[in-house]
Amino acid sequence: MKLTNIDLCIELKLSHANDMKRAIRVIRANTSDSILSLSESIKKDEPFIKYNFLASSFYDGWKDLYKLANNLKDNDISVVLLVNGKPEDILFIEILNNKIMGIKREDIY
Repeated sequence: MKLTNIDLCIELKLSHANDMKRAIRVIRANTSDSILSLSESIKKDEPFIKYNFLASSFYDGWKDLYKLANNLKDNDISVVLLVNGKPEDILFIEILNNKIMGIKREDIY
C-alpha cells in the first residue's frame, strides 16, 4: 500500500444491506446525515459517506472518519472501504492513522 502526497478520497459502504438499521444508528451518532439519505445510499449499494482529504489540510475530518470506522467495527457492522475508488482492506484506516499519529514536529519543519 503506497501513500503519496495527493488528494485522497475515502468512502464507506455497507457490505450487507441487512445491517442497515444498526449501521444507520451508528452513522447518525457520528454524522449529521439524514436517515433518508443514508438509507437511500445503502439501498442503492452506494457509499453512505465520503471524505475528501487534501494533502495541504489532511487532518480536516480525519478524526471523524477514524471514529466512525471504529464505531462501525465495534458494532460488528461490516463495511467496504474505497480509497480513490478502489477497494482496500479496512485496516488501511488504522495503518494511515498510525502514520499520521507518528508524525513529529521535526518531520514537518
